[in-house]
Amino acid sequence: MNFEQIVAFVFRWQEFLGALIGASTPIFFWFFVRWVEKINNRKDTFLYLQKNVVYNINTLIDVHNTLRKFFNVQFRQLLDNIQERTKLQKYSADRAYLPLFVSGLIDDGLISKHSGSGYVDNKILLIHKLTKEFSVGIEDISKQFADTVNLNMNMAFSKVNPPLAQNESFKNNLIEFEKAVERDIFDQNIPVSMKVLAETLVALECINKKGLFVWKHVLFSGAFKFFKTRKDFKEFQNKTHERIEEYLKESVNKKLEDIKTKLDKKVIRP
Repeated sequence: MNFEQIVAFVFRWQEFLGALIGASTPIFFWFFVRWVEKINNRKDTFLYLQKNVVYNINTLIDVHNTLRKFFNVQFRQLLDNIQERTKLQKYSADRAYLPLFVSGLIDDGLISKHSGSGYVDNKILLIHKLTKEFSVGIEDISKQFADTVNLNMNMAFSKVNPPLAQNESFKNNLIEFEKAVERDIFDQNIPVSMKVLAETLVALECINKKGLFVWKHVLFSGAFKFFKTRKDFKEFQNKTHERIEEYLKESVNKKLEDIKTKLDKKVIRP
């Protein structure tokens, strides 16, 4: 092959490579644009999820403090009024009004989106379930309290029982109501919901900081680990949730401690 043939051969390859690159560039650019859009959409999803979780935490704090203030002030005053009426041997027709509440909810449309993390997706579904149940629980205690007060007023006005007996019954019903709220709302519903919210928020913060790839394939995946058998690998994969919980445990506890500082305390009556 002489010099002219070599030059012609090089030119032909240059034309071929140029045509190949020219034809593939739009395809490559299309995939690149789609990839960037996917990353941006996922970032938007994580940001929106994080805002929703923070909103639900703040709402739960507000509900807790509003309820606590009601029991520390208006509810105590109601019990004191009953005691005063009893000393005077008069019927107590006193009443108090339980405040209205707004409980946060994760948008129904948002829970259908895939965040890229099964752990986060499961937590969002659980938050959605817990917040709905909490809303129903708050509505239920509001109705129970109103029914208790209204029943006493009807009984007092009809004078079915003597004043002392009716006032004692009213007082006992109120005390049982307070115990139920303390047990079901303050000791159960709010702490459980707050823990799930804190776990979700910490997970989202970790993913935003380290990146989804590191979260899925480095921190908790078995992709870079050696397993003797397939059974060992499956056992490792089945414990992913527990490993995530353990990894986030310290940060979650710090988050919960920070939240506790914003919660009003119960006033103990002498």
